[in-house]
Amino acid sequence: MIEPAALPAHLLPSVRVAVRSAMLRAGVESLLAAAGLSVQSSDHTETDVLIVDDTWLADPDALADALAASGAIVALGAGAW
Repeated sequence: MIEPAALPAHLLPSVRVAVRSAMLRAGVESLLAAAGLSVQSSDHTETDVLIVDDTWLADPDALADALAASGAIVALGAGAW
């Protein structure tokens, strides 16, 4: 079996993880970093992808603001998304 060629780092999306649980955040960031993605820790850094959890459902205005600084959102959690 032939391994697929890895993409150059500059072609991979940058990601910010914004979840309430510090333990979950650390785990998700660790997995993303291991996959070679650029994980941003600053709330004020523009990223390609924002990963959120259910706590964002309660504040749609904050979610809209966060989406303005990101190209896509990935939601972890309930089926309410």
